[in-house]
Order: sequence, then structure tokens, then C-alpha cells
Amino acid sequence: MQAVRVALCLSSVVVFAGACGGSDGGDASDAAVDGAEVVDGPAAIDAPACVPALPSSTVLAASDPMTPRYASLATLTSTGELAVLGYDGVSGQAVRWWNGAQWTTSPVVGNVNGGFGRMALGELAGRAVVFGDLSDQSSDSDKLRYWMQLESGAFATGQRIGSVESAEVRVSRYDAATQVLSAAGGDQSHTLESYERNAAGTWTVAQVANRATAGSFYAAGVGTLTDGTAVIAGTGTGGFALYRRTGTQWNLHRTLASGDVFAAQLGFPTAGATGTAAVAVYLDPQTNHPRGLFVDLATGTPSGAGDLIPQAINIAAIDASIVFEPGTNRGKILLVDDNFNAPRAWIVGFEGTAFTAAQELRPDRVFESTPRLLYHPCGGYQLLHVSRAPTAAEGTAPLLFEALATFAPGL
Repeated sequence: MQAVRVALCLSSVVVFAGACGGSDGGDASDAAVDGAEVVDGPAAIDAPACVPALPSSTVLAASDPMTPRYASLATLTSTGELAVLGYDGVSGQAVRWWNGAQWTTSPVVGNVNGGFGRMALGELAGRAVVFGDLSDQSSDSDKLRYWMQLESGAFATGQRIGSVESAEVRVSRYDAATQVLSAAGGDQSHTLESYERNAAGTWTVAQVANRATAGSFYAAGVGTLTDGTAVIAGTGTGGFALYRRTGTQWNLHRTLASGDVFAAQLGFPTAGATGTAAVAVYLDPQTNHPRGLFVDLATGTPSGAGDLIPQAINIAAIDASIVFEPGTNRGKILLVDDNFNAPRAWIVGFEGTAFTAAQELRPDRVFESTPRLLYHPCGGYQLLHVSRAPTAAEGTAPLLFEALATFAPGL
């Protein structure tokens, strides 16, 4: 057999055999060995696939036992795993997740009879983690717990978070550098609490704020300032505020918006983003207009407050995905009016400390659940949604994960 040598090069772009250049650059004369004829190499060599792989678009078929419209909580972990929490009519709460090659469903907890507050989905060391306070007749019934996804994809038995009762987690954040999982929640009325898990797996529970009289009080954001101090946002009766931890003590740091602000969210830049401010969205208690503002990461000072949708749109609550674009100081907000039956949605851009005008997201479609916006490292802005044409029957739409530019060109 005649020996053949083909010169290849490694590059981030498509390359051709014999096109590398340099001291052994693949000149045609070099391809002949022992008198062999020149043999062409492959026409092209594809660049390595982007990692992590972008998930396929259909997350759940319309007929899946895990009903698409009840699967709207989503997280994209620091390692690129996309996970969606929903209700599996066969076995109870489950997570639908992308393992890098296909979608699979992993049960989290069986059918239970209620519990306190809402469940939440976050990340722990690159894998999904579920938070909840469930009434399941176990020894930990009606206690705040977390269910951690294992390397196999299955979820571990729920573990207690301290000795917390009748409380929920609303927001969480995982820091891959310190391996600390920070979460915030409370009893919705009197207390705002911090739940923090260190690298050794130990939880610390601390009271952030307490109100003597009953009212509405919810966690609205968790993160850190430039100096590394932890901060948590709380909202409800009495305003939208930022609390800061000094040592082991939590104290009010800044008032972000006054009045009874029952719907608010504060998003912090993700790893790789270069912005110097967190972004907040809240519902103005006087006008019912959604407003945005920026929170300086060095001082916690709010600025740039303004209506995101100036016209009256008759909404009572808002939900938002606040997404920062890696390597930049810009991002997008998916603003949803939180009408469970048929939510409307808008896209708002931001850069530095300025917002762009809101544009409604596909008013020709009917959303059957709250859509979510995420930024995937291999696909850019992606939308998780269940939507259908107005003439289509309810419950006939799948849960899709597709590029925002595909679903709504120009946004």
C-alpha cells in the first residue's frame, strides 16, 4: 500500500487540506511519498461543534404527560444544561432537561397535597436544583427543602434547609467561583430570609428583614455588590428595597421604589457580562405601568427610573426575564403581564444605563404559559414558550426552545 501524507491545520474556522502555509504548509509536492501520486484530502474539515450543544427545539410535545403549559420555570446552568420544571400528570413534579444530546424527564417529587408558597428552580454546581415546601406526610413535610440533581440525571431525596417552616424560595444564584448557592425567600408576609449553601454543603439561614404587621413581602432578587457583599431585594407592602449584609447582619441599604410595590424583580449581571449595574423591573403602584431602573453595583444606588411601556395596558402583575449578554454591558428584558390565561409579552433592550423602547412580542400569537428568555452560549437569545394561533385549539401547542430571532425577527 502506498503511503499518503495529508497536511491539516487546527483552526476555529473551516480549513482545507494543504492550505495551512508555514514551513510544512501542505504544498502539493509534499503530498507525494515514495513516488505516490498526489492524493487530495477531504474538501473541508468542520470546526469543532460549539459546546455545550444547543438543545433541539421541541422540549415537550403537546401530548406529553408533562403538560407543556404547566412547565414554564426554566434555568440555564453555568455548564450549559437547560432544565424546565413542570407537572408530570403521571408522577408529580418533574424536570425536563437537556443532557447534551437529547431531552429526558427526571421525576423530582411524587403527587403531594399542597404545601406553602411556590416552588423554584435554580442551579447547584452545573445541575438543576428544585426548592419547595411540600405537604407529603414525610418527616420533613411542610419544611423548606431542596432536591439536587445528581450526575446520573436523577434527583436526590429532598433535604431540609435548616429548620425553616412555612417558607418559600423565590430567587437563587450560584457562584461557580466560590461554589456558593445563595437563595432568598420568606413567609410572604412578615419575613424576608437568606438561605446560603457553602462549598462544603452547609446551609446558613438568616433573617434579612422582619415586619411586625401582616402584609405582602416577597424576595425579588439576590446577588453581590462590587465589593463582594451580599445583597437581597425585597418588595411588597412598604416598597421595593435593597438589603445588604455586613458581617453577619442584614440591614436596609437602599429604597428602590416607594409605595406598595407587589411585583418587582432585580437581575444581576451574569458571569462574563461587563455591565456595572443590576437591572430592576417593577409595577408602579400609582399608574400600573411597568417601570425599569438601574442599581449601581458599587453603591446600590438606583437611577434611570422610567416607564418601560408608557401606555396603559391594564395589567395587575408582571413577570420578567432579565438577561445579560456575556462580554458586554447590554441585554434584553422579556416583560410579561402575568395573566395566566393569555399573557402578553414585550421585549425591552438595555445597554449601559439606558433602556430601549418596548416592542410587543408576537401579538398575533396566544401564549398559554409565561414565556422565558435565556441566552445560550451556542445560540444567543432563546425563547422558551408555548404559543399558538388564535384559531388553534387550546392545549395543542408544544413547549419550544427556539431562537428569539426566529420566533420574532427584529427583536
